Amino acid sequence: MKRKKAAAVIAAFSTAFLLAGCANAVKSGTEALEAKDYETAAAEFQTAADDEDKKTSAEGYRGLGIVYYETGDYANALEAFRSALDNGAEQTAELYNLMGVSAMQTGDYEAGLEYIQSGLAMTDAASGDESADADLVREMEFNEIICCEQLADWENAKEKADEYIKKYPDDEAAQKKVHIGAFGREDLRDYIREGDVCVDATAGNGGDTEFLCRMAGAGGRVYAFDIQEQALRSTAERLERAGLRGRAELICAGHEQMREYVKEPAAAAVFNLGYLPGGDHTLATRAETTLEAAGQALELLRPGGILSLCIYSGGDTGYEERDALLSWLKELDTRRWLVIVNSFYNRKNDPPLPVFVIRLE
Repeated sequence: MKRKKAAAVIAAFSTAFLLAGCANAVKSGTEALEAKDYETAAAEFQTAADDEDKKTSAEGYRGLGIVYYETGDYANALEAFRSALDNGAEQTAELYNLMGVSAMQTGDYEAGLEYIQSGLAMTDAASGDESADADLVREMEFNEIICCEQLADWENAKEKADEYIKKYPDDEAAQKKVHIGAFGREDLRDYIREGDVCVDATAGNGGDTEFLCRMAGAGGRVYAFDIQEQALRSTAERLERAGLRGRAELICAGHEQMREYVKEPAAAAVFNLGYLPGGDHTLATRAETTLEAAGQALELLRPGGILSLCIYSGGDTGYEERDALLSWLKELDTRRWLVIVNSFYNRKNDPPLPVFVIRLE
């Protein structure tokens, strides 16, 4: 998702404060917020939130929300923003965007989508008014796509992604994310049924694990592998928020050890190669272990099952893993495996390769 940078958030709040003409506690809190003294800012804003004057209280809660937002406490941020609105804070696209991102960060994509769409409805920029905050609209339009994807609303996700790409052809990073996520998962849906066993070979931050858990349903089972405890903690927290923790077994081990843990035939196995988003770029998947794991995954697939590989190359990860996988895939027995290598052909800067391998017998 796109998350507004601290400077932009604080600047927007400072403007709102000046327009509101609020009490000294709000002014002091704003100054502390600008200085990134979050402890002092929180104390000042709490004083304002407790004020009997509704305008001051509303701005105090809004300030508290931004403090929590900037410190990564999104659940409390959302609660504070709601309290701000309850006390009469001005309803702005900026505020609804902050609420939407906070809800998304807690895993509540349904609420996130509602807030984002409310924010979009409040700005004429969505219909081309150049006087509105174009960056804000762009951020909300991107996050709207992410919400649709996370809610498995693939039709709307694809439609909105296509619109986004046409509107912002220069946003290569966003283009890569929105289309690849929707593209890969939409294809996987046709191969996974209620009660199936699935494998997420690279748990990362849990996006694929959550998707597989939803597709496999309450009677299914998902095995998610990662060598980084940080990744598994993020995945566990994400599943807890989504009410799906009981459907997954999270395994702190290399995916090349897959056969030691997974004994049942699998409907799908997913590899999202490279490094953990937001993590240490030196800890990336490697050709040797990925080839071993992908081979084990193929043997686990039931007839009609699918292996999904999203292969990243260039940059920190180089090309060794990509080249080794493509050579291996080309030699797979055509009687047993259908290999489909897709390409984002007109993308620059080493776009990822989505690959699907389907077991024929």
